[in-house]
Amino acid sequence: MTKPGLSIIIPALNECPYLAKLLYSIRQQTYIDLEVVVVDSHSKDLTARVAKLFDCTVIQSDGGVSKARNDGAKAAQSDRLLFLDADVIFPDPGWLKRFIDFVNEKNAELAHVYSIPDHKDIASQVFVKLRNFYTWNLMNTLGWFIFCSRDVFDKVGGFNQKARIGEDGQFGKRANEYTGLWIYSGALVVSVRRYKKEGYTTNLGLLYECGKCYERGDYDCSKCEIGKNQDLYKTGEFR
Repeated sequence: MTKPGLSIIIPALNECPYLAKLLYSIRQQTYIDLEVVVVDSHSKDLTARVAKLFDCTVIQSDGGVSKARNDGAKAAQSDRLLFLDADVIFPDPGWLKRFIDFVNEKNAELAHVYSIPDHKDIASQVFVKLRNFYTWNLMNTLGWFIFCSRDVFDKVGGFNQKARIGEDGQFGKRANEYTGLWIYSGALVVSVRRYKKEGYTTNLGLLYECGKCYERGDYDCSKCEIGKNQDLYKTGEFR
């Protein structure tokens, strides 16, 4: 059996309406040499059923978003892995083909992209612009879109399952030790619902605090008050 050119891995927990929009946007893409692996963490809604309706491979996983991504990578068949959050959308049918062309041109083994918010209010626009600047300036990856080769994924050891938060940026930092990070100029539509709910300033503060752990190189959320105290900092369903 021929390996697909790309494996898209989507961790999901109670993401039925958002996942349906993402999977529909994937189905519309002109690049079709791919498989989609949805890693469901025993959702109470129709997340798994929606994934099956879109002919995705569906596996179950417990233990948080890092473990879900790692389990998805184990199930994936391709040597190219693309990790997406369940609440993003490809903005047009040619987007993924242009991205793959970029990867091929640069021979990239690690890549991230810019984002545009699904809300047009000023706070959301400003926050996402700041987050894009953070990505470009620090050359980090954020969890809504991380592309890597399987070789790089294996060298890094996958996503850190000791991290409750900030595991996405840590993955990029560690992967940068093996290969350069490419930033694709195309933008993906991302949901800002959690940021609006949790507070934009709170999220910016989290990026700052997680940056300290990056610098120390000791990323274990059980040692950090923000990381281990879910009542102090709530970061969505998966945490």
